[in-house]
Amino acid sequence: MQAKASNLQAWIEEVRRQAKKQWNRPAPLADKAFTLTLVFLYESDPIDVDNIIKPIQDALVGVVYPDDQLLTDVYSHRRLISDTLSFASLPPTLATAIKNQKECVYLQVKAGALPQSLVV
Repeated sequence: MQAKASNLQAWIEEVRRQAKKQWNRPAPLADKAFTLTLVFLYESDPIDVDNIIKPIQDALVGVVYPDDQLLTDVYSHRRLISDTLSFASLPPTLATAIKNQKECVYLQVKAGALPQSLVV
């Protein structure tokens, strides 16, 4: 993100720690192609949306997928928590994160037809 290298490494480690807690598989998926969707929910002082992507991709290596080079598509969104959003079309995990009004990152990883959602 837009921070010192030590802060960036701490952020990557925190994302990795949270992903390990929520990932319900004993090892990374062995698929050959992955899609990553992320939604950064923030309270104030937004981070550039493109600066959010790479640290999160790096944090998921060895937890969700074996290598981030296997990502074929990445969809990234940045949303202010206080914005009015329709909960009807949101995945339940993301809707809960918004309702909690807490800054976080919602992630969905898809390998083939298998989606897995995480909140970090």
